[in-house]
Amino acid sequence: MNSILREQGPITLELALLSLGWALALGIPVGVAAGLRRGTLLDRAVTTLTAVTMGLPLFFLGTVFAWLFAVELGLVPPYGWDGWRTKLLPVFVLGLIPFSQVVRVLRFEMLEVLGRDYVLVAHGKGLRHGRVVRTHVLRPALIPLASMPGPMLGQLVAGLFVVEWIFSIPGLGRYFIAAAEVGDYPVILGLTIALTVAIAAANLLSDIALAMLDPRLRDAEVAT
Repeated sequence: MNSILREQGPITLELALLSLGWALALGIPVGVAAGLRRGTLLDRAVTTLTAVTMGLPLFFLGTVFAWLFAVELGLVPPYGWDGWRTKLLPVFVLGLIPFSQVVRVLRFEMLEVLGRDYVLVAHGKGLRHGRVVRTHVLRPALIPLASMPGPMLGQLVAGLFVVEWIFSIPGLGRYFIAAAEVGDYPVILGLTIALTVAIAAANLLSDIALAMLDPRLRDAEVAT
């Protein structure tokens, strides 16, 4: 069990962090742009894309992308975890749902903050729209994202099993499925405990980060 965690654990961790990284790096600007351009073609396209992505099962998305980009077009290798080209497709597939979640949450927060009284007052004073967005809108809209990495990591764990199996990645998820097929209960129990601890730790760090960024939570804790 220790050897599995030591050898396959870093592979699964790298896959999860890379997927979460691109989801946040691309999801934040897309969510901001959609929120600032409500009702436009961009907003409708982004809303449709995120709804479709979250509505389709991950095994379907993974299979379609593997067939299209690896088999038909031959742009990337169809399996493995050796070299950056083999990592592109599984990282992209695993990050699709977190990307859609970030976009939808941030779009909603942008619309909510843009309608607050102090933002309307700032516009009424004649301040430029870009300055109002930078000064009064972005920070409160981005704060809820601090609580998302923990829950998203829990969803990534479920997706890891599918992605690692489709792309033959030698990570913890693939070993978990292999252990389940042969009834290796000690390995199943050990991996379950390890993944549960990782999810709990990620949620704890997310709560701490949210409390540090949002003064309302600190005030509530002091009041209680």
